[in-house]
Amino acid sequence: MNSERKRISQKRSALSAVVGTITAILAITSGAPASYGAGPEISGGYDWTFEIVTERLTRQFDYPGSQLKPVEKTVISFYPKNKTDDKQEYESIWFKNGQPLGLERKHKFDLPKGEGIRVKVKHKNASPQNEEYKAAANAVERVFLDAYLNKNPVEIVELKNPAFYPVSNALQARNWNILSDTTDTALSSTINLHLKSEDDTKQTLYYPN
Repeated sequence: MNSERKRISQKRSALSAVVGTITAILAITSGAPASYGAGPEISGGYDWTFEIVTERLTRQFDYPGSQLKPVEKTVISFYPKNKTDDKQEYESIWFKNGQPLGLERKHKFDLPKGEGIRVKVKHKNASPQNEEYKAAANAVERVFLDAYLNKNPVEIVELKNPAFYPVSNALQARNWNILSDTTDTALSSTINLHLKSEDDTKQTLYYPN
């Protein structure tokens, strides 16, 4: 049990060193170009895929009195467009009910600036738990922030059909809003996430200034 607690502490220390809130990021990056995150139909496509795979870990931290189980894990990998054989692991994040417990980074975010990104969300189990959707939403946001800081637009976020609305709802719980024809343009911003399901359902979320 002590070794488990030590690993938790190490992961938490790593997480606090690299993760900030989206509010803080927006405060220092208000000069984004108007086309940022414009979506593939507008910007002409993407150059890289970031793949997020969620999994519920039923045995991790499974000891008497544990307050951490169950735990959800997201493994984030990336590869050049249409080159899945060149896939590299970017980072893994552990969550408890959508809140991060720890992070293990495997690779520096060093894509060429300006190149576009597709985010693809997958689930290891055929019937994901709701907490996995929350973890996926958190991971999508974190990839977005890392890409934003490196000046890489996230062009599209692709989701499985059953995950589309749960992940969208989880993002809205994190203060993203649905962009619609009636949205006051003064309230919206250039910070957009374009969601797309397998059956081509689409939704754009914006983060208000």
